[in-house]
Amino acid sequence: MVNYHVGKKIKELRTYYNIYQEELADGICSQGAISKIEKDEIMPSAHILYELAKRLGVDLNYLFGTSSSPRLDYIKSACEDITKEIRNRNYEEALRMIKNEKRNPLFNSTELKQFLLWREGICVFGLEKNHQKGFDLLNEALSLTPTTNKNFSEIQLDIMGSLAIFNSQLKEHEKTKEIYLKIFALIKKMPNPIEPNLFIRLLYNSAVNDHFLGDYQSSIKKCDEAIAVCKSNMTMYLLAQTFFQRGESYYSYKKDGSEALKWMNKSLNLFEVLEDQGAMDYVEGEIKKIDKHRDGSRASMALRATETSL
Repeated sequence: MVNYHVGKKIKELRTYYNIYQEELADGICSQGAISKIEKDEIMPSAHILYELAKRLGVDLNYLFGTSSSPRLDYIKSACEDITKEIRNRNYEEALRMIKNEKRNPLFNSTELKQFLLWREGICVFGLEKNHQKGFDLLNEALSLTPTTNKNFSEIQLDIMGSLAIFNSQLKEHEKTKEIYLKIFALIKKMPNPIEPNLFIRLLYNSAVNDHFLGDYQSSIKKCDEAIAVCKSNMTMYLLAQTFFQRGESYYSYKKDGSEALKWMNKSLNLFEVLEDQGAMDYVEGEIKKIDKHRDGSRASMALRATETSL
């Protein structure tokens, strides 16, 4: 008979929720039966198992190890909350949440352990306490996915994207470019298109890095590709940022203020819709710089024309 270690999982959940054996058993079976079940000395009946699972808030599949996502509602919410705190740069709060979930038996699957390591690495790096530890945590997270060097999962690509961002923030732009080249090479080998938002994010961040390297043509090309993905998937994800980056790279490449301003104004309009005042202020500042430079250039040209006519 297959041993699913049901008792061990029941004990893990009961301990996590600080439930006494008597409380868990109440109205279902005896406390002694719970003790034997948790030691895997006896296998409870289907009815008792169903009632215990219901009281612990999981489905039967979790107890038998056939589901990697018990309490999907809770897990999804917890992951979203952690991601939200990181997005808002509340790294200390995110770390507190991560440490709590590391003790949660619901996060025992390899996939969820990988998620927590990944997010922990971002927090550690973001707090600037130990950049190397941030790198180490992300590399550990990468190692958890059972894939080979020939095939990568989407979450691995996303983690690699985080590694690229780490290097970019440390101004290691050549290393960052190498990571993105590997990512895009892997994407081409994948049998199916990757999740659109992930692809957009990778394209946008790579475009930003190309801009720092002075490879404005590559930056523009990636912005155009990201915009095309947004349009084909009817999403505004990072669209405002991509519009701005395209304008900035185009101005650096061609010094064409009118074309650059067209894209920057598109960006500004979207940020207004999103009510992102910080982004609006930044874009408006960059627009003013270009306008000022154009006015200065026109004055200089007028002066040169006057000089040559004398």
